[in-house]
Amino acid sequence: MARPLKIRSGRPAMPKAMLLPLSTEHVRRLQLQHHLALAALSSSRGDVEQLACLTGVVHLSYFLRDPNVPDAPDDGLALLQHAEMALDACLARAAQGEAWTLQDDEHAAIARLLIEHDAQLARVRMHRYLDAWERVQRVTAAGARSPLPAAVQGAGQGTIST
Repeated sequence: MARPLKIRSGRPAMPKAMLLPLSTEHVRRLQLQHHLALAALSSSRGDVEQLACLTGVVHLSYFLRDPNVPDAPDDGLALLQHAEMALDACLARAAQGEAWTLQDDEHAAIARLLIEHDAQLARVRMHRYLDAWERVQRVTAAGARSPLPAAVQGAGQGTIST
């Protein structure tokens, strides 16, 4: 017979699996998907699918940021904004009939993001990942604007915390 969950602070306790990090296999599968999307767009072999994948990475990284760490001018927000601007530029070129491709500086911005996101995925707890993924799905389904604040001119390129 299953034991009832104890309630602390008005919330039911989370199952142990929700408190653990993502499995190594799942993390590697996600990382491969993200890096292949970058490779495809960087070699002019991409399309809307790879662009959507990397846009999801930007939004997921944003939602995975540690809410207890205040934003600073050199934090990961600038990194996310640069990556999002790179993807927007790629989309704008594709809308004009050009190839779905990233320029060198755009590739570099996304590559930096993927390095940081790989580290996020390796340490994030399942419950935080699922919460962030649900938020990405809501933004995507609603066709809403980006959840990132507007880019600030001259923003630095820092790291993302979890």
